[in-house]
Amino acid sequence: MRHLRAAKFFVLLVAFFCALTSLAPLAMADEVTVTGQLQVLGDEVVLETDSGEYILEGDNLEQFAGQTVSVTGALTESGEDKVIEVKDIKPAQ
Repeated sequence: MRHLRAAKFFVLLVAFFCALTSLAPLAMADEVTVTGQLQVLGDEVVLETDSGEYILEGDNLEQFAGQTVSVTGALTESGEDKVIEVKDIKPAQ
């Protein structure tokens, strides 16, 4: 009986760690700094760069519409979309 309980505990522990490690990449985002032209397209704010487009998420980004800016934030990718949660934005130099 004691061995059965220990085996169940071990299986649950392994399952927990497998689940945790499979979710870790989803929770982690790379911090990047990207420079490009900010565009407001409908309800989306997009940064157009030489390497592609990034959807920007954050507050008061529209005030930079049409400007070349440097954006720093957490990059996540969902399918073909690259999304940056903006931590800092400033006019590019």
